[in-house]
Amino acid sequence: MRLSLVPLLLAAAVTGCSTSAQKIPNEADGATADGPCDPEFRSILAKQTDMEAETLARITLTGIGESCRGLPDDVTRTIAAMSTFDPADGATLMMNALDENRSFARLGCSDFEAASKAMLAVPGPDRARAFFKGCELGRLNLVTEAEVDTAWKSNVFASGVLAAPSLYVWLLEHRMTKAEARKLTRQLMGLR
Repeated sequence: MRLSLVPLLLAAAVTGCSTSAQKIPNEADGATADGPCDPEFRSILAKQTDMEAETLARITLTGIGESCRGLPDDVTRTIAAMSTFDPADGATLMMNALDENRSFARLGCSDFEAASKAMLAVPGPDRARAFFKGCELGRLNLVTEAEVDTAWKSNVFASGVLAAPSLYVWLLEHRMTKAEARKLTRQLMGLR
C-alpha cells in the first residue's frame, strides 16, 4: 500500500562529475519557484518551517515524486516505494534507481559509474565523501563535503545525498530557480 503525503500536507495547511565535461545549467528564461512541480505542493511545503528535518525530507521526497512532472519512471517508482521502506534502506533503493537510469544519474555526477564504484570500495561511513569527490559535487555549490558526510552518517538522509545532485540539475533544466532547487534538494539531505 502506497502512502501519499501530499494530501496530508494539504490537510495540514488547511488546519493549521567532471567540471570540464559537464555544464551546470543557468536559470532558464521564465524559471519559477515551482519549475516542473505542482505550485500547490510547493506553496504548502514552503510553509512547513518548524518541521523536524527527517519528516521534512520524507515529505519533500514524496512530494517531488508525486508533483514534479517528467522525472524518469525508475526514479519516480523508487521515490514512491521509499515511503513504505525503512529510511535506512533508502540509499540502496536510490542507488539502484540511479543505476537503472544512468542518464539521470549523470546529470549531477558526470562519471557516475566510476564514482559509484569508488563509493562501494570504501567502508560504509566513508562512502559519502567518496561519492562527493568522485562526482566533484563541490562544483554545484549545493552542499559541502562535511555536510554530505554528516547527512550520510545519519542513515535517514543517505538516499537524499545520492539523489540530490541529479535532482538539483534536473530541476534547473526544467525551469526551477536555483534558490528553490537548492532549497528542495538540501531538504532531502536534512539540511536547510
